[in-house]
This record gives sequence, C-alpha cells and structure tokens, in this order.
Amino acid sequence: MQINGQPLRALIDSGSLADFISSKVIDLLVLKPMHLAKPPPCHLAASGSRMMITCGVEADLQYQDKAERHHFDVINLESYNVILGTPFLYEHKILIGFNPVWVIIGSTPITSMNGPDVVEISSLAAKLFEEDLDKIRNQLRHEAEDLCKSAEETLLPTLRTINHRIPLKDENKMYQWQPSRCPEALKHLWQAKRDSYLKTS
Repeated sequence: MQINGQPLRALIDSGSLADFISSKVIDLLVLKPMHLAKPPPCHLAASGSRMMITCGVEADLQYQDKAERHHFDVINLESYNVILGTPFLYEHKILIGFNPVWVIIGSTPITSMNGPDVVEISSLAAKLFEEDLDKIRNQLRHEAEDLCKSAEETLLPTLRTINHRIPLKDENKMYQWQPSRCPEALKHLWQAKRDSYLKTS
C-alpha cells in the first residue's frame, strides 16, 4: 500500500480494533500528528503488554483501486509500517483469502460503521484538544461559581492577624518549668559571649 504516495509495508489484522501507523513513518513522511489530550490505552496480545496512544494523524491512503484520506493512531511498530484493523476492514467490506492469498475490497465508498454489532468505545473517541479543554474548564468554573467564593462573599468571620487561639483552662495557674542549662564543657564559651555582650551594651 502507499501513504502520501510512498510505498509501505502493511499488515491486515482482523484482531486489531484500530488502524495504526508507525511513529518512524510519521517522521520520514513529515506528517503532522494531532496530540490527544486524553491518551487511550492500547492493549497488546501478550499478557501485561500495554502502551498509550498519545496522538493520531490524517494521511492519504492508496491501496489497489482505493484512495482516501484516512485516520491512523500513532504507535511504535517494529515489523510493519501500517496495521489495517477492523475499522478499515469494516468500512470497505474486505474479504481475505489464504489459499491462495488474496484481498478483495467489497465496497469502494466507505461504509459507515453502525448496526447492532458495532459498539463505540468512549475512551478511544477521546480526541480532546487543548481548545476543547479550555471550554470545559470555563464551563466547570461557571457551574461552580456559587461554591467557590472568596472569604469576603461568605458568612464566615473576617480574617484577622491571629485567627486561632487556644484558651487556657485556668489562667491563674502557674506551670512548672526548668531553665536551660549550659553544659560544663561549654561554660567558658558562654561566659566569654556574655562578657562581650555586657561590654558592648
């Protein structure tokens, strides 16, 4: 297949829930990725293998007699440049044969993904960019205006220099205390310091 007119090695994978392109291809073809504000996870077949999809990209895809603008999720691929998963297979009604090997595109126009067997995973549809996040932040601030008030706008007492006191149970009671003592080994230093202070004062 070709991406932006350049031949690439592609894998048709009926077990993949998305269409992927290698991050190396993005750099080589100088494609501009779209960073996702909410990266969804990507689970691999190996147990414990997991990565995050941080960005996607739009590119011109050419395969057999089909040419279209296609969306890919960007991940680090090792053996292939592109993985065409179930979104591509569904939209074009792909038929695959293994003996002999053949791939038939059943529908050149894109078939919309709908029906009782199609489920939208919300985490994979989280293409929230910074401008969308700013709108959501402003909406949250507006909704929380009555909750997030300053101290002057509430019925709380006004702020003072000292806002906290611990009253004693008996103000006339004398509490025992012991004066600090200078160790014998340091007394000569303390006396010299005291004499110097008395002379200057």
